[in-house]
Amino acid sequence: MDKKNLITALTDTMKLHKMSSIRIYTNTKSNSKGTSCAYALASFLKDICSLDAEVVIADPSLQRPGERTLTEPGVENFIAVLVDCLKIEDIENDTWTLSPICMQIYAPAAIKGWSVVNIIEKEYSSTAELLFYHFTDYLNGSQPLPSNIAKYLYVSMIAATRHFTSNIKSKTFEAARDLLNLGADYHYAAYVIDKRKRTCLKALQVILKNMVDEHVNYAYAKISKTDQEGLTIEDLCDALELIKYVDDIYIWALFIEGDRETYTVCLESCLPNRYDIANVARKNNGEGEADSGIAMARIQEYDFGRVIEDIQSAIRKGNLIGEKLD
Repeated sequence: MDKKNLITALTDTMKLHKMSSIRIYTNTKSNSKGTSCAYALASFLKDICSLDAEVVIADPSLQRPGERTLTEPGVENFIAVLVDCLKIEDIENDTWTLSPICMQIYAPAAIKGWSVVNIIEKEYSSTAELLFYHFTDYLNGSQPLPSNIAKYLYVSMIAATRHFTSNIKSKTFEAARDLLNLGADYHYAAYVIDKRKRTCLKALQVILKNMVDEHVNYAYAKISKTDQEGLTIEDLCDALELIKYVDDIYIWALFIEGDRETYTVCLESCLPNRYDIANVARKNNGEGEADSGIAMARIQEYDFGRVIEDIQSAIRKGNLIGEKLD
């Protein structure tokens, strides 16, 4: 990471100004997005860095059951960390003004804010994604991110991106996949955010956990029979339809395991007039309409590499079409 790590910036600021404690403030507008990030940050600072760090929330409805929450700082010498607060009036508790030093953590942000130290990075989908990459950068492989922190970040990421439909790139999905593998799960997210969307969240979780990084403008996931439990092919395709519009992913592919080493291949294109997935399907004994952006095929295990090559070829041809249009 080229920019200074936020944990390092925070601890350096504490030493420079001889501060002993950290108090974390969140916004009034969401108990899923900003508040989850506040608890994730407090847990990281306490459990990983052994610092005196607590979340300060006055409104009982925003407080998380089972988590320690203060209604006032309780100390005089503290740094106020403002998480996911774009404006002063957004801050849930006004006791942050008792601190001489503030840090703002927000992504994406439209203004620089008012604090002494600013961690504002617009390239991330959300504050949760920003925290995830700063946490893992700070740990540098020394230990895994604890599962309770992963759960909070995943919930916040889902809320901030509107179930992965807004302001995302492929690295957002990669962060979500890593959080799921660290212990986050759709049950927790569905309970906290929206109980009606459990099936969609479960299907998204299955896709993200099995997503492969190695791509140039495409993404794919191989989904085993075990991971399909409780889901239909239609459920997985519906989830794919939800997340297909991503800046740097032009074609999505799901390889869904069937019987006798066969796979159903579900293809989605965000720009069907340029990236011809129907042709990819036809080359592999499948079908699809050229303008719909959806295609299906059924292949054997040994056909997998050829389908990937056909996807790569479709992207190369589509990019050439794009150059001509420009």
